[in-house]
Amino acid sequence: MPTTFNVFFLGSTGNFRLDPFEGNNTVENAAGLQGASSGSTANPLSSRIVEFSPGSTGFGGGNSTIYDTNNNAAGGGGDTFRINGGPDQIFDASAVYDSVITYEDGTTAQISAVIIQDTNGNVYLAPEFSANADQAALEAQPIRSINIGRLTDGQTQYAGLTANREAGNFAICFTRRTRLLTPGGYVAIEDIRPGDMICTVDNGPQRVEWAGSTMLSAEGMKAQGNLRPVRLRQGHYGLTRDVLVSPQHCVTVGDSFVRARHLAEISGAGARIARGVKRVKYYHLLCEQHQVLIAEGMHTESFYPGPNAIGALGPEAVAGLERAVPGLVQNGLRHGADPIGPTARPILKRHELRDVFDREALLAVA
Repeated sequence: MPTTFNVFFLGSTGNFRLDPFEGNNTVENAAGLQGASSGSTANPLSSRIVEFSPGSTGFGGGNSTIYDTNNNAAGGGGDTFRINGGPDQIFDASAVYDSVITYEDGTTAQISAVIIQDTNGNVYLAPEFSANADQAALEAQPIRSINIGRLTDGQTQYAGLTANREAGNFAICFTRRTRLLTPGGYVAIEDIRPGDMICTVDNGPQRVEWAGSTMLSAEGMKAQGNLRPVRLRQGHYGLTRDVLVSPQHCVTVGDSFVRARHLAEISGAGARIARGVKRVKYYHLLCEQHQVLIAEGMHTESFYPGPNAIGALGPEAVAGLERAVPGLVQNGLRHGADPIGPTARPILKRHELRDVFDREALLAVA
């Protein structure tokens, strides 16, 4: 099993630490999380999936197979981990709670939740270390929230977190609840319908001609690994929150479009392949012409029906597109054709990116 896996970020307890005293395996304040909850309809846990990986010291101190609760056993400095490849975070403690998770459809499941915390108070829900019933529940559907119950068996003695765990292939409805700007304000993409008006950067409000979606199962994602989504980070490209986009999706950098998969190849570009996501749902919005839309503050493209984009659609989406705009699918599959006119911005090729990002960095400094 991997030592890099996905976890849910539950939030921060600030100065409250589950394990304030080192030198033993007792999680003294574990009961303090009983009755806590995290996640909501507006901010579901399915949108807070992050990647957990070993830090610079990893889990090598103390017990070589776990992240130690007793930081003294880990050489006094504590075992370290990283979230989404960021700076080291010092592992503090883990505990298990009888909890209830609520899925986005309102149904629930009872699990024994493995909760971990770092020394700064950041709290995460971890996957199991075996493919058991709890892990199946965690992966069954997109999760809205968790209600943390009582400590399992009242246990407060934990040596730490087993480092090798299930990958955490948590379900996520791709771009679900990602909001796009409309004349009436921001609207979640899954609520936008054909005939609705949507704001564009260049041409004001424009009519949505077709709205479709494509679901890739775990099996489909495994077979088509090149379709894994890219996570774009808050603070980059005008984003007010993290979003997931398809690898071929374009965002604006300066006066050009850049594909997300190319951004993920550039250090510091605020983009990463979301390798742990195995089930994704892509939403597509087509306008009469290719447009620059505004999603969570980011300038990004509407659906452009070229050969690659149409080839990535599922059968139902292709059929829906053909019904909405007869002849568009056949025309779009012809290489060299402009099925709805030119793209709204020139699309940079991979080899052109480095100069653009160097120039953008210089402009930012100036």
